[in-house]
Amino acid sequence: MREHTISILRKDLGRLRSIVLRETAAVRRWQTPSTPLNNMQGSQAGLQLMLLANYVPPGHLRPDGPRHNNDHADIREITIEPSEAELISTILPFLPANIPDAPHHLRANSMERLLDIQFRLLREEFL
Repeated sequence: MREHTISILRKDLGRLRSIVLRETAAVRRWQTPSTPLNNMQGSQAGLQLMLLANYVPPGHLRPDGPRHNNDHADIREITIEPSEAELISTILPFLPANIPDAPHHLRANSMERLLDIQFRLLREEFL
């Protein structure tokens, strides 16, 4: 009985050891500075490229024109309640990223930009 118990424990310890070695190797791979995912500047550049590639400005600034009759570059022209055309539109709304240096049609670090982002995101949550 004792030998059987010891063999089971050795097998379990062997499995635990292999798990620890595997996970240690995985952690080392993630901590290596040459990987672009862990390079903060590399990941920021990738995020910037993704945001820029998917950026479509609002209203008349959009190359194909406004998405619907309530799509405006100036938030003062947007009605709080959605229009029927807005509700049935198949085009995704303009939702700016709340990230510094993300592409936006207003000047960086301006109060207008901050208000525009907050208004659009809050209105989308409301809808």
